[in-house]
Amino acid sequence: MVNRLRRKNIRNIIICGVIACGGMGCAHSRNGEFTCRLPEVPARYHSLSSSTAGGEALSWFTSCGDTVLQGYLQKMLAGNPSILQMSAAVERSKAAYGIVNSGTYPNINLSVSAGTIRRPEDAQTQHYYLSVPATYELDVWKKLKARKQAAFLEVKATQQDKQALTITMTAELMERYYEGLFILRQGHLLDVVIDLARRINTLEAKRYKEGVIAKQDVYRSEQQLDEYIALRLRNRAELSRVEHALKILMGESPCD
Repeated sequence: MVNRLRRKNIRNIIICGVIACGGMGCAHSRNGEFTCRLPEVPARYHSLSSSTAGGEALSWFTSCGDTVLQGYLQKMLAGNPSILQMSAAVERSKAAYGIVNSGTYPNINLSVSAGTIRRPEDAQTQHYYLSVPATYELDVWKKLKARKQAAFLEVKATQQDKQALTITMTAELMERYYEGLFILRQGHLLDVVIDLARRINTLEAKRYKEGVIAKQDVYRSEQQLDEYIALRLRNRAELSRVEHALKILMGESPCD
């Protein structure tokens, strides 16, 4: 009966330590500035203008107040290969639209020539020629108008694709970031629990030497300590995985 009460008190000590550490971890992050308040997500993403498919469309994330997250977002917008590729596609579609749009205007060719003619009476005559031919295609069958509209819609489509990709990549980066903070807090909690478990294991060993408890109680406390250490190793592996995913989203090598 006495041993049961003592083990119950030990469990209560561990629980109180976890709660105390959890209260501290809720207000701090790796840089000590993390806040639990999440940003207010807009009700409709498609209400954002296609011209602000870059960083301006993501200004609502500043309400989170996390400077580290803002830095990650800026690195992702500037270095993510998928976003850069989509930006190039937008510029390519704009150039194609410019080529198609130029077909609706007259084609003008300018040519200038000059020469000198020597006559038998030893007189020289200089002559100059200027030619400015112009051609214009009548859009009788609305072919040029259809091409222009198709090129314009292609530009709008690529801009919307870039906007959708940017929003998706940003959401994934934020998910990874907050997952990393959660894993980091778990690591802090496990450090406290491991420290408490080691103290308990030391106390159990002393009680066993005094003949108060049985050897199996010491084995049980050692097994519990080993389980906490294994959880801490798994926690570090999970944190490393999330950090590598964040670097990839920002266009960096995980090995850097």
